Amino acid sequence: MREDYSGQDRKNEEKFSNRMLLCALLLAGIVVSVPASFAQDKASEWYASGTFGPAGLEDGNDSDNGFAIGAALGKRFSSPFRGEVALTYQEAEIDNGADNYAFSVFANGFYDFIIDSSLTPYVGVGFGPVFTGRDDGNDEDEDTDLGFNLIGGASFEFSESVDLIGQYRYLNTSGFVDDVHAVEVGFRYNF
Repeated sequence: MREDYSGQDRKNEEKFSNRMLLCALLLAGIVVSVPASFAQDKASEWYASGTFGPAGLEDGNDSDNGFAIGAALGKRFSSPFRGEVALTYQEAEIDNGADNYAFSVFANGFYDFIIDSSLTPYVGVGFGPVFTGRDDGNDEDEDTDLGFNLIGGASFEFSESVDLIGQYRYLNTSGFVDDVHAVEVGFRYNF
């Protein structure tokens, strides 16, 4: 019995590792495709960001707190608009003892409220595939759906190339995880 469970664990870890590798290759391809001249052109303003924070996951019947982590590569187009490709992972142990998770790849669009300050509030929306799953220790179920997220937050210009960010993210999908509410903090590095 324990051998079967260990085999299932390895299989699940392999699936997750393959997804993470695919997403890392996708981001690497985007970074490599950025011409060097863009990196020096302040008008194009490419950036990379990372976030982490507590998250609440709901599956329709149960909910509990867990964590969320994310990374993004983006570009400011014309002020105040910017877009990014974001990878996020959320996980929580639901009340019934199962671990629920959601891994998403989103294309996000943002509107920055430009004010005469180091603080810049923003709102955003994004769409993309969401890979959800539930692991109760004996069995793991997975699903892939289309999801969306709504984002609201603010960035603080710490230096010319680094912004500190704080944001709320609502993610909705129809898989094993219905809703995610995350409060995230992180940084944005401007190339």
